[in-house]
Amino acid sequence: SCPYQVTYAHEYRHVRHFLKIFRSHRATMIKKAQSIPLPTAQAPHYITPAQSTAAQKQIAAPVVKAIRDVKKQIKADMNADRSSMDSPSSYAKEYAQFPKSAWK
Repeated sequence: SCPYQVTYAHEYRHVRHFLKIFRSHRATMIKKAQSIPLPTAQAPHYITPAQSTAAQKQIAAPVVKAIRDVKKQIKADMNADRSSMDSPSSYAKEYAQFPKSAWK
């Protein structure tokens, strides 16, 4: 039906916008990740087996924080986009494409 097509197009716009938002934060995530000093084969961090759990937590903490920071930004952008697209005025434009009787 025509209302189905309008609804489908609306939801598909959400998907396109969310993907665009997600991709727009890629460079930020890469920059944050690259700024975190991590042990490598060229610059190892030697530890004893007894230190492994603490060392793992110490190494992971800044990575987890970076991911959480970017995730928070992505969620804020997605919520703002959703609020805009799902506002009463936006829905009014969607519904105005067909008579009220078509939406039942």
